[in-house]
Amino acid sequence: MEKVLEARRLLAQVRKEHLKPIRQIDLDGAVSYFDKYMRQYARPSESSAFDNLAKTAQRSIDKNDKDFEHQRDELWSKTFEILWRQDWYVIDRFKTLISSPHLFTDKYRFAQLAELGTQHMRSDNIEQLRNVYRELLAIRIPGSPDNEVSDVANIIRG
Repeated sequence: MEKVLEARRLLAQVRKEHLKPIRQIDLDGAVSYFDKYMRQYARPSESSAFDNLAKTAQRSIDKNDKDFEHQRDELWSKTFEILWRQDWYVIDRFKTLISSPHLFTDKYRFAQLAELGTQHMRSDNIEQLRNVYRELLAIRIPGSPDNEVSDVANIIRG
């Protein structure tokens, strides 16, 4: 346990000593991802809002402002909002979710929702599929792996 605590302390120290470059990598990654994968789906107002927030985040890095992490999270939130509007994304996330029944506390309810969602998907009722997806998330085991946004690059490429 002492070795784990020492490792955490060293990691925290390295992060503190290299905070600006780490933040810059985070920001550059978010902007690059948006430009490469999301801008094509974004409304003009969303692109503008993302670009403005990216500039604000850059200023936070330059000033060593504590608000950077909130701004970075907001950038990813904007990306997710655009994704959630895409039918292909909702379908893919649903399929991914139902492929892991072991991550759900209520197996009976999971089976019901998986069947209902599959029906909505087949009938192209994506709005109802979104609702089923939300219900599935509500019965998923807390702390289950969730790589929603980070998996998108693979979804788009595949």
